[in-house]
Amino acid sequence: MTRMPQQGLQSTSERRVLASFHRAALHIPAYQALLKEHGTAPSQIRSVAEFVAHCPILRKDNTFARFPLDQLCMPCTLHHLANIVTSSGQGGRF
Repeated sequence: MTRMPQQGLQSTSERRVLASFHRAALHIPAYQALLKEHGTAPSQIRSVAEFVAHCPILRKDNTFARFPLDQLCMPCTLHHLANIVTSSGQGGRF
């Protein structure tokens, strides 16, 4: 079995984090609103350091307590989310 060098693993992980961020910023209405309120343009986020420095921290009160479920997820039918959003951490809101 071959192992990926530490630098390659970190680089791959950072690319995945940034890809997830840009996908969320493009498709999730609640995240778009939070970024706009925070004054963060997705195009300015090109590194993990920029993500940490410029993106808002997501908390229960500024996400689940504020936005309806359909604005918190990628476009899909809500039926598919029933099996996912069942954790005890969301306060029984759904």
